[in-house]
Amino acid sequence: MSSSPAQPIFEPISRDLIDPVYPDNPTKSSIEKHRPIRRDLEALKPEEFDPRVPYGWGFFIYRAIFGDGTDARFSEGLKRLEKWLRWEARISRYNSDEEGGSWEHHPEYMPAAGEPDVTDEVAARMWNEVVEEYPDAQEIITEPEGSEDFSPIGRDFAARVESFDINTGPQDEEDRRRNTRYETCLIIDGRVLDMLEGLPADTPPVVPLPESSPESQEAEQILRDNWVWILDRETAIDREEGDVQEFPPWIRIRLHSLRFFFFRSALGYVTTDWQRLVEEDKNNWDTVRWWNTIAPMCNEIRRASRAASSNAVALF
Repeated sequence: MSSSPAQPIFEPISRDLIDPVYPDNPTKSSIEKHRPIRRDLEALKPEEFDPRVPYGWGFFIYRAIFGDGTDARFSEGLKRLEKWLRWEARISRYNSDEEGGSWEHHPEYMPAAGEPDVTDEVAARMWNEVVEEYPDAQEIITEPEGSEDFSPIGRDFAARVESFDINTGPQDEEDRRRNTRYETCLIIDGRVLDMLEGLPADTPPVVPLPESSPESQEAEQILRDNWVWILDRETAIDREEGDVQEFPPWIRIRLHSLRFFFFRSALGYVTTDWQRLVEEDKNNWDTVRWWNTIAPMCNEIRRASRAASSNAVALF
């Protein structure tokens, strides 16, 4: 069962959103056209990309904490999560690496604080589908750390997506786009809920600030330090079928990576090999794993360092 609010009906994505034209200002037209956020909207533009939720983006979010008093807590934690994800999309008009270069050279074209912007469109088109009731939910294991087992969620997610009978992957051999809503889902358990409850109830104002300012640093740390579980559907299916895998289907993903992950997958820029996206934590090797696009390189370096340290100890 899903407890999500009624699905919003998003308007089709107009050409002006992807390719804005300012007849009297060709420089501004060029800068606005090449903003990365417009490529994100272009990924959502085809209705066939997601016939269930056309012109929108977001995730399935599974509840994995139950018991007295958790209903209100889960609702509030989810509210804060979505509020910060929408803020992260809006503030990207000023702080994304690619956009920062444009504004540095053409500050006169930077969107003014409070002025409607394409990032508002992306924020408004996020809709998450929340699942609170599903088979075997009470069998989930969430602690101690490192013993997590979200298999019931993997099974329900796989069955749910199969029931939709839609093409969630590449449309043809040369099209690498994936619809992240149906390839991965997010999970909120007790550990995650504690963090979400700790998120500030109010997000900072959407205004341009120096990257080194205390306000920018604090907001970035909030998005970097807080995370949710993310589960890959195909990996969960393979695990159920007995395939031996190096890493489990569920790992951690930081809040500041969620929008990036969705749209980079939608545009075909992220590998579909889940095992190549799992980074072992440098301090907790056997229990904590993170989503990272350069995970293989990080793991190789850290494993070599760990082996060198072990060899050095063995010599004494």
